[in-house]
Amino acid sequence: MSIKSYIAQNKLLVLIIILAGILRFWNFFEIPLTHDEVSALNRTHFDHFSDLIEYGVKVDTHPPGVQVFTYLWVQTFGYEQWVVKLPFILMGLGSLLLAYSIFRRWSNQTVALLIISLMATLQFTVMYSQIARPYVSGMFLVLCMVYFWDRLVNRPEKNFWRNLILTGVFGAACGYNHHFTLLATFLIGVTGVFFIDKKYLVRYLTLAILITLLYLPNLSIFLHQLDRGGVGEWLGAPTPHYTLEFFQYASNHSVLLRLVIVLLIAVGIYNYNPNNKKALKWVWVSGAWFFMVFAIGYIYSVYRNPVLQHSMLIFFFPFLLFALFGWMPDLKKKTQVYLVLLVLFAGTASLSIHRKHFEIFYANRYFQMKEDAAHCDQDRTCFVFATYTHFLDMNFPRAINFPSNYLAWEENVNTIQEFEEYLINSDKDQLFLGHVEHFPKELIAIAHYYYPNLKWVKYTSGAASYLFSRGWKYQDLSYQEIDVLNVLINTSVPDKINFNPNNVSSNQSYLDTNEWSVGLEDIAMYGIEHDYDLLSVMAKVKLSKPSQNITLVAEFPEMRGLEPVYWAGESSNKYFFNPQDSTVVIHTTFSFDNVYSKTKFFPSLKTFIWNIDKQPFTLLEYKIKFFEGNRNKYSLWEDF
Repeated sequence: MSIKSYIAQNKLLVLIIILAGILRFWNFFEIPLTHDEVSALNRTHFDHFSDLIEYGVKVDTHPPGVQVFTYLWVQTFGYEQWVVKLPFILMGLGSLLLAYSIFRRWSNQTVALLIISLMATLQFTVMYSQIARPYVSGMFLVLCMVYFWDRLVNRPEKNFWRNLILTGVFGAACGYNHHFTLLATFLIGVTGVFFIDKKYLVRYLTLAILITLLYLPNLSIFLHQLDRGGVGEWLGAPTPHYTLEFFQYASNHSVLLRLVIVLLIAVGIYNYNPNNKKALKWVWVSGAWFFMVFAIGYIYSVYRNPVLQHSMLIFFFPFLLFALFGWMPDLKKKTQVYLVLLVLFAGTASLSIHRKHFEIFYANRYFQMKEDAAHCDQDRTCFVFATYTHFLDMNFPRAINFPSNYLAWEENVNTIQEFEEYLINSDKDQLFLGHVEHFPKELIAIAHYYYPNLKWVKYTSGAASYLFSRGWKYQDLSYQEIDVLNVLINTSVPDKINFNPNNVSSNQSYLDTNEWSVGLEDIAMYGIEHDYDLLSVMAKVKLSKPSQNITLVAEFPEMRGLEPVYWAGESSNKYFFNPQDSTVVIHTTFSFDNVYSKTKFFPSLKTFIWNIDKQPFTLLEYKIKFFEGNRNKYSLWEDF
């Protein structure tokens, strides 16, 4: 069959692939490198392959497959971001063709077209096709394995050994790609035992031997990585809401797309054919595959070490879609066209308009931070970056005239004391702060304290750029403030903690020597504008000696008097001691979502001073502030 005649007979398939290509190649040379991609590229600068394995693979938690492939690829073709991403985008498109072929054999053309229409337009599959990490490659390799495994199991009399060898090669490749695609290989292989004609069973079992032999070179690396542990240091365990959150994300957080999915199911039910038992068999198999990977990842993450992320579920995601739609009958051509076009419209619209994928994903936080800094007046501004410093050296997607005189966290400033001292001694009237989410939020509160005017703030997914200035405050980052010291001294509220009016001095300060010093409780959290906003409690204290330990506590007590729902405290020893007046300004700062993640109902705030050394101190200022937080910090995955 000629290409022209194939296109004529498969117009819908060609349309879907073309649209999928447009969405994945959109503004191709501007697609930014993500944090994980840059980290992987930084582990490719080796002259010897043994060094790559020792220092580029074993230090990571992933098998060596994608890292070795990336190393060989960039050594051959270069480090431009579009070069790095190209093979993964192609694997994303190849996954659509493989899924179409498999699901058409398992069910019918309607089912296959509807599934790849969703895969073509969902942010889940589009975004991970644009990221050069072992996620879309895992989906591609799993589909490759299933493609040949299907022929091996369902038609063993035809090309048995060729299909077994190719199934084994792709199964082993899955093992080198990701630990959960290795799990996928095991599940697929075991499934074949129950479905292959029994007279071929003994020969089929040689598949396990082949995959094992091909995987053996990685065994020592696997055991080494197992000893290192997983990503639990920064990844939290999934909550009971995780399943719902994943399905919302996998449907583009779009009501329109969910309604279309409901319509597809309704049309399928209306036209249902109960005699389509072949498809039902594979519907159950597909659902079991996805459920088992999900269940193993979830249970392991809750009870052992958190590993479950959305990205891991992409490996069997096409089979989840088949479990949802594989039972549908083959519909008339006209109906098929209407439904496919409806899915493509709803998916593309929700991707580009509701999810703003080409705006948010393309706004790389590190590049955007550098670009924001470049627009500031370098003569008037001091620059501080709370980010991973090696990202500041990379010029992607283009070079920027970037300030050369800057401070970078963990490079030339390592503590909050150093950061605070730098701001105090700075002769600049503006401060640019580039802040990545994983770095201390106290830095934002400190910056705001010494540079109280916010000129502008720009948010990207996972980071923010702030330009603060001294002088007249015409715009504030905080939108609500409680002067705790004023409430303690000048009001008669019943919620004071350990307050003694005899300790109040004439200048409205408070002197104390008690270990459990003053504070307020039952502070209602009214007026919180967003879950990602920040609560910052600030206290300025005068110490008896530089080493004195005063801890500023903010906690949300449990209603029944048990352990606090959330507790945070910062010691005066972390902050700059001013030798001129013996004062320290302490900031305890956190995001409200840290509290929301632990309780269904938002409790009242309790804050107090913990004078651990029981030495005299003077409380000069004591305030609670509500700061606007980064509303986009998880916008690639959450609704907004």
